[in-house]
Amino acid sequence: QAGTHAAAAVGTSLAKGSLRTPAALWDAASGRYVVLFGSVNAAGGFRTRVLTTRWDAGAFATGPELELADPASPTVDSLERELVRSEGATPKILAFLEDTRATGDAAREVMGQFLSVGADGAVKQDGASFSITKLPNQHEYTPSAAWDSGAGAFFVSWSDDREEKSVK
Repeated sequence: QAGTHAAAAVGTSLAKGSLRTPAALWDAASGRYVVLFGSVNAAGGFRTRVLTTRWDAGAFATGPELELADPASPTVDSLERELVRSEGATPKILAFLEDTRATGDAAREVMGQFLSVGADGAVKQDGASFSITKLPNQHEYTPSAAWDSGAGAFFVSWSDDREEKSVK
């Protein structure tokens, strides 16, 4: 059913600005799609934002946007992103993104942020964002994640540039 809705709304913009490298998942608890995406900010960097939407009366009914990147760091670039939902009685939504805030250098790191969706469709951050990777002067990027129901944990993988530094 998700594919039907997306196909019917081709050309419809969900976000106020640009929508780059989006990731989406269905949240059965709220009856909404959660969409994580990049948007260009006033300082010229890409920021990660999240919103919810649902198909209602032939159109998307979209909740307010929430910015996940640290507002105190307007030049943080948040690029590749991923969303995963756990299973169980109290499922959690975990957003993964790459940005430059964790190390203080220009190296990209993978960050995580737990999210919840309110009855009104607004997305809320559950706690502070946290580093998945944090190696200075090395890029970690393009996170990919899954829920491991057997272990009761999120599995995260990413790309890095260790081999590229030694290739001549």
